[in-house]
Amino acid sequence: MNSLRLVFAGTLLLVLAAAGVVHAAEAPPLAQTDTPSPSPEPERPAETPAVAEDAAEAPAPAVSEAEPYAAPRFQEKIDLDAIQLEPFYEKLAAKAAPEQTPLTLEECIRRALKSNLDIQIVSFGALKSSADILAAKGEFDPIGTGNLTYTETEQQASSQIFAYGGVSSIEDYRARGQAGIQGKLHWGTQYDVSMLVEWEENTFNYFIKEWSGGLSLSLTQPLLRGRGKAVNLARVRIARNSEEAAEHQLRIQTMSSLAEVIKAYWDLVGAVEQLKVRQSSMTNAERLLTLNEKRLEIGTGAAIDVVQARAGLAARQSDVISAMSTIADATTRLRNLLNVDPGDPLQEKRIVPVDRPRPDDSEVRLDESIARALELRPEIQAAALAIENARINTTVAKNNLLPQLDVGGSVFQGARGPEKYDVFEGVRDRDDNSMSVTVQGSVPIGNRTARGQYQRSRIEISEAERQLEKVRQDIMLTVRMAYTAIETNRTLVESSTQSRKLQEVNVAAEEKLLELGLASSYQVLDMQDDLTAAQSQEVQATIALEKAFVDLRLAEGSLLDMLGIEFVPPLPEPPIGFVRSVVPFVNKD
Repeated sequence: MNSLRLVFAGTLLLVLAAAGVVHAAEAPPLAQTDTPSPSPEPERPAETPAVAEDAAEAPAPAVSEAEPYAAPRFQEKIDLDAIQLEPFYEKLAAKAAPEQTPLTLEECIRRALKSNLDIQIVSFGALKSSADILAAKGEFDPIGTGNLTYTETEQQASSQIFAYGGVSSIEDYRARGQAGIQGKLHWGTQYDVSMLVEWEENTFNYFIKEWSGGLSLSLTQPLLRGRGKAVNLARVRIARNSEEAAEHQLRIQTMSSLAEVIKAYWDLVGAVEQLKVRQSSMTNAERLLTLNEKRLEIGTGAAIDVVQARAGLAARQSDVISAMSTIADATTRLRNLLNVDPGDPLQEKRIVPVDRPRPDDSEVRLDESIARALELRPEIQAAALAIENARINTTVAKNNLLPQLDVGGSVFQGARGPEKYDVFEGVRDRDDNSMSVTVQGSVPIGNRTARGQYQRSRIEISEAERQLEKVRQDIMLTVRMAYTAIETNRTLVESSTQSRKLQEVNVAAEEKLLELGLASSYQVLDMQDDLTAAQSQEVQATIALEKAFVDLRLAEGSLLDMLGIEFVPPLPEPPIGFVRSVVPFVNKD
């Protein structure tokens, strides 16, 4: 504190010297000795106005080049108008916005849920995961196939045909149409059902149409590699887990964004309270200046006290302007988090926070908070889903180690005749029929691809398990830090409140001493600075305590519950319709 007083005194002297506030005047005696003077000095006649005016207009003594930074002499007269306060008041009036709009914390949270960009961006992850599930299920969609072929052929007959049949050229006209459905089942079974119809006219049947075709069915079932639901539905299961993980990530982002918005709101509240502290300090300085001016006017005070009071008031005016700038910065950050659109009252007017910190004396137990966090934090659930996905991939990789061994079969029923109906009747009556059974297998020599994938999948399980353990440790660390912050700031609030009350008493006592002439303005200003520092520290500790409670609820994963907000994941967007998806030349957007 002594160093602050020396800095203040030195700054004041430099201001006085630079502003030219000292003028030549007769130096009064600085000290008296105990040695009596030989004779009483005759009373000096009063100085005439002309002499006083000349003394006031006399230039300040030049500073010696040998001592360019010599302090001004104390016997020189002090100019009371050296420090101008009016420009500061003009700046204060310019910074004060006339229009304002109130904002409660509840409204702030509601706006954040609706328009916060971070929440909106992360919500797309859950929507994309829903689309991934649809795409994974598409692996089992039936595929319709079809083809239509028409062929005309004319060629010279061979010599043998000409010799025995008397045909010099051969003409053939053929049309073929086939339609079918093929696909894959959850067990890995592949199926193909098709209907074939064709007609033919040629030289040998005297250009009489002949119809043929039939219905065929073929099935192929893997016995080793690719067999079972666990393998074939792996993509669908992973996509569903990814969707759930995306919802957990959205919950995390929602809590984090709301915590950031709430803390930004309390930062704005703290900035407003700090402005009140600075304004109160400025009011105290104004009262001190008025008191010193009255004491100087009635002859009980000194000019230096007035100058010191003016300098102190100017410094406090600067503090008020700085506090206003802090409010502007806090307001800008809050607007950015709320994504306020141009033209919104929150954008055009000065935001005035309505809510104020309320003392929370509830007991916080560290062990209960840690247990709650390990149960509720979405990061733990998302990490568990990552382990499950890794195990699913391991199951698939393990199955891919097996050799390929597929068994298949096909059946055919059809007919041939002069009418097209003969083909369909032949399918019913099995005029023409056939069947076949196939066993097919393969073994990759070395099998390094499958072995490498299986090894990697096992490593990914261990990695995911370690990641889950790290998430647990990080969450417990975050809870402990939030708990420590609460306990620390509670102590700071109590101590700063006591300090503020003590400084209020000290300021009142010092001002009383000044009125009695037993203290100087510098001492009163020093006490006022201590009071301002205590008030500022109390505000900081109070806001920090509110933010620490927000951090604890966030670390526990109970922030939404505390705010009474029910988390509902976004509904998946309806996919484009099947007909529209296959119609060509249609804008799909």
